[in-house]
Amino acid sequence: MNGTGREDTYILMCADKEVGRIGKDTGYIWSFTNKHLIPKGLNIHDNGSLIKDEEFCYMYPRFTSWLTDRTLSLSRSNVKALLKLFRFEQSESQETKVKIALTFRGINLIDSFWVKNISENVKWSEVNLRVNPLAETVSQVALTGKMMTAQFKDLNRTAEMMTLGMTSKGWFREEDGLYLHKTDAAGYEVLNEICASKVIDCFNVYGNLKYELSDKCGKRTSRCKLMATEEKSVVHAHEIRLWCKYNNIDFTDFVLGKYLKEYSQMAVIDYLTANSDRHEWNWGFYQDVQTGELLGLHELYDHNQTFNEDYTENENLESMLAPDFTQKQMALKYIASSGLKITAVPAVEMFPNERAYSVFVERCKQLSLME
Repeated sequence: MNGTGREDTYILMCADKEVGRIGKDTGYIWSFTNKHLIPKGLNIHDNGSLIKDEEFCYMYPRFTSWLTDRTLSLSRSNVKALLKLFRFEQSESQETKVKIALTFRGINLIDSFWVKNISENVKWSEVNLRVNPLAETVSQVALTGKMMTAQFKDLNRTAEMMTLGMTSKGWFREEDGLYLHKTDAAGYEVLNEICASKVIDCFNVYGNLKYELSDKCGKRTSRCKLMATEEKSVVHAHEIRLWCKYNNIDFTDFVLGKYLKEYSQMAVIDYLTANSDRHEWNWGFYQDVQTGELLGLHELYDHNQTFNEDYTENENLESMLAPDFTQKQMALKYIASSGLKITAVPAVEMFPNERAYSVFVERCKQLSLME
């Protein structure tokens, strides 16, 4: 399946359930079957009704925007090698990104949404990358940037073209599931991610994805297991903000009203670990695949920009969680509601350097987490 798709009709699926269809046969207006499963980032009311917005009067642009949001960026490390491997244009244009998304059925490992042409008789069990074999050669190109040969049949057997983020990374299957390996040229990000994972485990946080030092394809990597399962998907905070906007809900009130403790812990941990990258694609929620219900915030993850030198040396840099506040202000504001406590005193050996450790201790004392 490829092309930009305007001449066709597509079915949006969630696992084995049809969510809706859009395209030539529907006049480019959505026809929904299971409205409760509409992706939060599709920017449509929960009841499936159209939004009064001239720019999106036919709704097809929202479909293509949703697809492009799921597609890798040209800014990602090793992306040029991936595009060359599949003979895609080296372009950030929407046309190119839609073509990529449709070629790979819009499948992203973190959820169960996918797309098929109305003419296709394809089942979720046949394309689900969490249970079907991956084209490991593509994963190797994604991680290392070294060109290799991939057969055409491998196209639907990779998640790399629909994996977000800037760092060199690749998905690999192990005995107990799929693991993401990340690397960087200098190795600092790998070290920082593993250190942060260990430090955060010393607190009573609501959840923390475990990162371990590994070696893959001759690269030193940080390794973590896929969070999503067949029962629960990951939804980025960015998508929830869009969903709130189009359902006339205040995003901040929604998050703090339901998940105050978890949000508070995240704000405090970011300050303690000098995390400079907690944007709305780096935190989010679990969602029930069958009901569409949000299940709560998922684990803290993506720690490769922790112990950032600028954020370590300047406690008054802005918080990416809330740009109107500094990280220190956010930590002071939410420390009481976080209920955060140290359960095991972090050792200096857990940190990338002594300076990072001393700043961590100083900030813990500011927040009365240490004496």
